[in-house]
Amino acid sequence: MLSSKNLSATEAAGYHGKDDDRRFNSNDPSELQSCWFGKGAATLNLKGEVVPEVFNQLVLGVDLAGNSLHAKPINLEKHRAGTDFCFSAPKSVSIAALLQQDRRVISAHNHAVTVALTAMEDRYPQARVWNRQQQRQERILTRNITAALFPHSTSRNCDPQLHTHAFVLNTTQLEDGSWRALSNEEMTTYKKFVGQIYQNQIAYELRQMGYEIEPRKNGQFELRGYSKPLCDLFSSRRQQIESYAEQSERSKDAKLYEQATLHTRQHKREIPLDALIEGWERAIAEQKLELPPTPESDQAQSVSEIGREKAATAAVVGLEIAEHQEFEFCREAIEQPALEDSVGQQSWEQLQNAIDEMNRLVAINLSLNLYTTETAVKRKREILQTVQQGQGSGNAIASSENVAELDTEFLTQERRQGLGMAATSTDQFIAWQGVEKDEPTYALTLYRQIAESQGYTVQEFSPRSDFNQTEERSNEIWLIREAESLTAHNFYRLMQSAEVSQARVLFIGDEREPQGNLFQTLPAFGITTTNLRTGKQFTPDQHPTPVITLTHLQDNTYARNQTWEKATAVERYPRTAASDRATRRSHTEECVEQSVGERIGTAIGERIAESFAASQSEGRFPIEATRFAGIDVERTAQGIAETIARRAIERCSEDLSQNFEKIDGCLQQHRNDLDRFEDLLREFEGHIRRIETIHHRAVNHLSKREITKLPEQTKIESTPLETLSRSQQSSPEQDGLSNSILENTVIELEPSGQEWLPERNDHGWETVRQNLVTEYKIPDWLLQELNQQGWIYSNQKKQAVFVERTLDDKNYHGLTLSKEGYLDPTEPNAKYHAASSFWMATREPLERAIILDDPLEVLAVHGINTTGSKNIPTLYIAAMRVDQLPIDLLKDIPQVRVSTSCTDEVKQAMKENVPHRTMIAPNHVESWRGVWRDWSIQKQIQSKKSKAATPPDIQL
Repeated sequence: MLSSKNLSATEAAGYHGKDDDRRFNSNDPSELQSCWFGKGAATLNLKGEVVPEVFNQLVLGVDLAGNSLHAKPINLEKHRAGTDFCFSAPKSVSIAALLQQDRRVISAHNHAVTVALTAMEDRYPQARVWNRQQQRQERILTRNITAALFPHSTSRNCDPQLHTHAFVLNTTQLEDGSWRALSNEEMTTYKKFVGQIYQNQIAYELRQMGYEIEPRKNGQFELRGYSKPLCDLFSSRRQQIESYAEQSERSKDAKLYEQATLHTRQHKREIPLDALIEGWERAIAEQKLELPPTPESDQAQSVSEIGREKAATAAVVGLEIAEHQEFEFCREAIEQPALEDSVGQQSWEQLQNAIDEMNRLVAINLSLNLYTTETAVKRKREILQTVQQGQGSGNAIASSENVAELDTEFLTQERRQGLGMAATSTDQFIAWQGVEKDEPTYALTLYRQIAESQGYTVQEFSPRSDFNQTEERSNEIWLIREAESLTAHNFYRLMQSAEVSQARVLFIGDEREPQGNLFQTLPAFGITTTNLRTGKQFTPDQHPTPVITLTHLQDNTYARNQTWEKATAVERYPRTAASDRATRRSHTEECVEQSVGERIGTAIGERIAESFAASQSEGRFPIEATRFAGIDVERTAQGIAETIARRAIERCSEDLSQNFEKIDGCLQQHRNDLDRFEDLLREFEGHIRRIETIHHRAVNHLSKREITKLPEQTKIESTPLETLSRSQQSSPEQDGLSNSILENTVIELEPSGQEWLPERNDHGWETVRQNLVTEYKIPDWLLQELNQQGWIYSNQKKQAVFVERTLDDKNYHGLTLSKEGYLDPTEPNAKYHAASSFWMATREPLERAIILDDPLEVLAVHGINTTGSKNIPTLYIAAMRVDQLPIDLLKDIPQVRVSTSCTDEVKQAMKENVPHRTMIAPNHVESWRGVWRDWSIQKQIQSKKSKAATPPDIQL
């Protein structure tokens, strides 16, 4: 088993030696002694035992000579000092090593850890570097790590538990000798695979000693003869965690077990080994259990001979499995079946030798660890020929006029487009992407009706069907549902059958699924594809026909540029928050390369022109709004835009000129200093947002929080949440307040925003709405309004999603309400966008702001406010982090209330920055939702008695 955890410099500095074991007084002091590992450690001349002073200096990012191990200065408070990978031996192995004191087992454990870390070091360490030729940042394989190994012998409950903490420092060396931060995304992505290497290796070496093993699922094992009651006796730590999980009402997932681990953790106690062994033996006697004898015979030679044979067989089987799944695959796809299905039967070295000796692999790109076979290349060539022969080979099922006559009122524009493509195409093979598993598709129903009315027989197949048609069926249409699950083998069989039968084929699936790599590449095979989610269409003329030969496959340029190859490391591995950030950072670099002055002019000009064009064409330009900007009402719309833009630029010119100098300096001196680029860009984009905000205020006199995207709006309606009295005459004081709000609510956005929101499921909204009304007493009208605004909706699991937005209504994150009542981030690993939160406001000008700790509290306090006679214009914000607080805006709002349930950090920030704030607390109840729930129940009771419920007696 292998787990991992990132540690800061502070955590790592206190980590060394706190539980270090020196209980074995062996002649060989290395059995349970810390040591250094890795090519990076060798380069830094780190040898022998890990000394605290040296370790504590390295986690600060400097070597022994005081030289930095990073390309730029680091913030020690936020800096990731390294990642702790913990290799844990099976319980029976720990008993044999520690209770029965078989030192050979400890040596086998240490060697297995070394083998696994060597494989990790050779394949997964990466660094981010700037590619000057392509003008973008990319991750490159460095093949070196610096790790401190800390072996331990007991769990926190003093049970025998042999395990090693491998603390991998956040640094790696490039070929030119410079040091960079370590990109550990692939290391953590493949930690399960590395854990299986460890399990396989230690099992193999134990077999050489004479132990017999009993395989378990997922490539794990236990030693034969060590009964389950015996192992359970010394698994009290696991039992604590399981007991905590059983008592919880939440679903049993990794997050729950992580929480259970933290809540049940005890401080380790230093107890002499002799006393521990005495206690362990007494426990065994009390339970009337027995220890099996440890083997004395050495079976290394016979195990090694059998291992070579097993490895050869496992390599062939693994290659067949990989070849069956994909046309191009990584080496792990061959190795993993052997590690899971024949654990301990061969060593890691024997398996590597057997794979190399097969001589069947063709390396497409060694740096990406990407391979294929001659068979796979031949099949891809045949598929391509089949697709080309089928292009334009048939008649359209229906004309465009026939499609237009269909009842498509309930279809989105994207699905109408997909239906039209499928009905009018003359190709034998077409595809619909963007259709989720088991999703009812009205477009598909209409397509069936059209096809059957024209005499076609429509058959539906799963991707696992046995495609072996040998007769002509040119009047048939095959629908391949869940096509993202098609394996390379089944895809090839399907195309063979379609070629023989001349049946038409419509592939339907979701290209975003992890197993959808093959489905994503259909356009590159020449198959016309429409995405029913985005409306994008790919036709054969957009993808030049690739020449599929071994020579081209082995050419790196071809492997990088062909869309049907897995061209980059980010595409090759499963999508993670880290890989998305890497892609976004590359885009940031490209943006910086543009002329800053040109970006300002283009951004202002385009945004103003688009907004005014939309406003004028739809008759949405309110003349009375112009007084807000202090401009004469007789001026034209274009004149207003020019005046506002000029005034805003004058106000920001000094700051902007400073930014130009900073950015120019960075471009010349720090091309790959991404963090500094992003900081400057956020500052620069903040000025752009300020200009855009002032412009929007003059155009529509709408609250900034009410504007989404002006060019896309078709009408503006007042809602119970945000109602603006456009005809109301404001006093000078109110105008001043409004201007102050305008100038201080600018949110500095990242250059390229990334949404971390689950897909909306309108079919599940009714379930979510009923739950919120029943369990939390949220008014139905309020929920419906929030749902229409897109601020609360249902995800695919029928859970409520509360959208976190910036004050200019950009969606970035969200919180998911679980069935157990927990609010969890929709993307736990995502980088939070500054100042995005769940909020809502009633009217302007704002007279009050209330800061609460979660969205449910916001809805509850909003409900409490509506029960009173005075409905004060209020801004409600759920701020769980300090960066979610719009401090400048709050300073200008007369009344600011902060709930005592907010975090200490939020309360402290409000105390320091908003002195006029006051604290509020619910009476006699834990939360505001409790106050609202109690009042709602009282209201229901009183309504049955024809009495009015008394509003909550709370001063807000």
